[in-house]
Amino acid sequence: MAFSNKPLQRYLIINQCLRNTMRQWTKTALLQALNQKLAEYYGGIDGQNAAIQTRQLNNDLSAMQTIFGAPIQRQRRGNCWYFSYDDPQYSIENQQVSQEDLEHLRMAVHLLQQISGFALSADVAQVVDRLESKLKYNAFGPASTIAFENAPVALGTHHLPDMYAAIQSRRVLKVMYQPYQTPHPEPIILHPYFLKEYNNRWFVFGYNPQKERIYNLALDRVVKVSVTQGPYVANTRFDSTNFFKHIVGVTLPTDDAEPCQVLLKLAPHRAPYVLSKPIHHSQTLHQTLPNGFVTIGLTLVINKELVTHLLSYGPDLQVLQPANLRQTIAQKLHEALAAYHVPGQSYPSPNPNQPVS
Repeated sequence: MAFSNKPLQRYLIINQCLRNTMRQWTKTALLQALNQKLAEYYGGIDGQNAAIQTRQLNNDLSAMQTIFGAPIQRQRRGNCWYFSYDDPQYSIENQQVSQEDLEHLRMAVHLLQQISGFALSADVAQVVDRLESKLKYNAFGPASTIAFENAPVALGTHHLPDMYAAIQSRRVLKVMYQPYQTPHPEPIILHPYFLKEYNNRWFVFGYNPQKERIYNLALDRVVKVSVTQGPYVANTRFDSTNFFKHIVGVTLPTDDAEPCQVLLKLAPHRAPYVLSKPIHHSQTLHQTLPNGFVTIGLTLVINKELVTHLLSYGPDLQVLQPANLRQTIAQKLHEALAAYHVPGQSYPSPNPNQPVS
C-alpha cells in the first residue's frame, strides 16, 4: 500500500500537534509524534510502512502552507528551531469549501458511483449535498459523460460496505462461505485487511486463525457476513504491494511461490494490442522479428489466472518459456480441441517441445 499517496492523514496529525500549544515542537518532536500516530492508525506492517523521514515532513509542512494557507512559523531558540501556528485558533479543519472544491467532489462521487453496489458513494454524495446546502450552491450533478465497463451486479457485491467498514474499524468477521464445488456454506473466521477488484469480482484478503495463514475470499461466494467477538489481529503478515507485485489476478499457488521469467511470442496482428495494454507491469519488449512477430518478457508467478489469460489469446500467442508453462498451455489447448472433435476428422497433436519458427 502506497502510504505516500495518503498525505491528508499526515496533515491532520501535524495540525493536531501544532494546535497543542502546551508543547514546544521541534522538527524531531513533530516527526516522532507523526510516526507514532501513523503506526497507531494503520497498525502492524502497514503502520511500519507508513513511517516517514525528515524530508517528507519538510514537504508536508510546505504543502500545508501552499494548500491550506497554514500560518506555520519557525522560531529559533538556542540551537533548535521550533514550529507553531502564529494564530493559536487556526486549524486546517476550519477551512471553507469553495465552489470549485465542490465541483471536484461531485466529479469524484460520480466516478465512485460506477462501482456497482458500493454504498459508500451514496454516503459521500450526502456529505456533498450538505456542504452545498450550507453554501447555498448547487452544481447540478454532471450529465452522464463517462462509464466504466461493469458486469451485471454479482452476488455478494452488497457485502462490500460491511467488509470495508470492518477493515477500517478493525473488527473480526464470521463469514459463511460457499465455494462453487461445495453444497453448503462453511463458517470462516477472518481478520480482514484488504479489498481487491479483479475481472469484475471483488475479493477480501485477511488472516484466517483456523488455518494460520492469509486467505482471500471472493465476495460473490459469501452467503452471510457478521461481526464476531474476539481481539482483532493487526496486519503483520500481508503486504499488498509485494503480494500483487508478481502475479496476474489474486492467487498465489503457494505461500513461497517465486516469480520466473516468462517469454511469449505474439502474432503480428495481435502484438500492437498487447504492447499498448500490457499483460502485467513487468512486461518488456524483447524482439521484433522480420516476419512481424514480437517477443515479450514478463516476471511472474505462474498461477491459474495467468494460464486463463494466456489461453484467451488462442493461436495469436505462443509460450516460449518456461517449459512447464508451455506444457500447461499446450495441454489445455489440446483438451479444448478434443472437445470439438468431429468423427473422421483428425487434428495434429500439439508438440510443446517443437522449436518455434
